[in-house]
Amino acid sequence: FQLESQRRHGTGSGRDLFHYLINVELHPEILPVAERYARDRLERPIPSWHYDPDALERWVHVKHRQQVDSYRAPGVRPPVTREAFVEASVQLAPIVLIDGGWLQGIPSPAVIHSEVGRMLFHVLVEEIGEGDATGHHANIYRNLLAAMGEEAPPVESWEFAKWPRLLDWTFDVATLWLAISCFPRHFFPEILGLNLAVEIAGIGGPYMEARDTLKQFQLPTLFVDV
Repeated sequence: FQLESQRRHGTGSGRDLFHYLINVELHPEILPVAERYARDRLERPIPSWHYDPDALERWVHVKHRQQVDSYRAPGVRPPVTREAFVEASVQLAPIVLIDGGWLQGIPSPAVIHSEVGRMLFHVLVEEIGEGDATGHHANIYRNLLAAMGEEAPPVESWEFAKWPRLLDWTFDVATLWLAISCFPRHFFPEILGLNLAVEIAGIGGPYMEARDTLKQFQLPTLFVDV
């Protein structure tokens, strides 16, 4: 199975892996390659082998403060053109249109029974709109792109994976999210850390500045608001 997976997908591009992983139930043979892809990108030294909850709490507090304090008012930060802002927004499409994708394996019976698993599941439910498709973060972002004049193909289609508006590197993080999500037990600590990283990145200065810019160009702010 591993040899067949490597033969069929081992030399695929990030775009190819993204497409097969977004459709993993149709291509289960991708799983060994997905695990290898995740391992190769996660094999980095960790800051400490000793876990200290108080140290983590302090670290999170510092990161929150840094995010909030990084906000720059419109008259202070360098101006951005509408074209550059739209371009940057389009390049985020591979990760935003699978928002919450790193958690898609959490509903597994082998994971969700735990207290932390249930907490992560609640995060996933919020990401996908809590049962309301109009509140699904990916749908909100798709609507924002449409307001910018950009019509993204369906995210599960080959058209999206090959969409010429996207640069190759924009699939790297999204593919890692999807690869990790396929193994919710094995990569549970990594999923927990990834969730923390994503949620920290979604507060403070960058989103506040993005909201200012969206208002400047008379574009909907709902995505950054939520």
